[in-house]
This record gives sequence, C-alpha cells and structure tokens, in this order.
Amino acid sequence: MSVESIKRMTQQQIQLHEHKGPYYDKWLKAYTNWAKRHAAGCVRSRKMESRWLTGVTVFVRDSRRKHDNS
Repeated sequence: MSVESIKRMTQQQIQLHEHKGPYYDKWLKAYTNWAKRHAAGCVRSRKMESRWLTGVTVFVRDSRRKHDNS
C-alpha cells in the first residue's frame, strides 16, 4: 500500500469516529438508505410492523438534525 492510501484510510476512520467530514456524510447517507430499504423489505414480507419503519425514519431524521446542529 502506498503512503497516500494509508493516510486516506486513516482520515476516513477519523471522520467516522468524530461524526463529521465528507466521508462520514457519504457513509451516513448510504447507511440510512440501506436501513430504510431493509426495513421496507421487512415490512413488505410482513416480518415487522410498518410502525417500525416509521420509527426508523424518525430516528434517522432526528439524529441527522442533532449532528447538523453540533
């Protein structure tokens, strides 16, 4: 591995740990989309109630607001 790639990976880990930065924002968006798709799939297959999907959506929305304000 080159020194640049090691530095980039280190910076990405720091951003994930500190909950800020462009890499963290990209990761959070991808994770949010995955969680919504997974929850919607579970609801469609009747493994979980639809209220759970609503709860996940509200939780993600509120956590994004909390991180945006800090």
